[in-house]
Amino acid sequence: MDDVRYPVELAASLVVGTTRLGCTVRELSLRGVMVTGPSLPAGTLARLVLRVPGLLAIDATCVARATTATGCCLDFQRARLVDTHQLARVVSADRLRVALL
Repeated sequence: MDDVRYPVELAASLVVGTTRLGCTVRELSLRGVMVTGPSLPAGTLARLVLRVPGLLAIDATCVARATTATGCCLDFQRARLVDTHQLARVVSADRLRVALL
């Protein structure tokens, strides 16, 4: 998988149980994301909901890998094929970075 991280600034939501928490995706790769917002303990399962009209629509299960004072790193788990395809299309073309920075 692609380990390259792309800097972005995208509004998103993390859903933990029945609670929806706002966050901002700061880095995006095929393996996961770095978000600012809630600091989830390592091992926490969450759903990342991310929509960029015309470019990206993801609703993926993630697990918190690491936590910082300002947010956390999340690894994609059991990503749906359509999510993986969209990420690969956007990341490999670098379209998201060009469009949003």
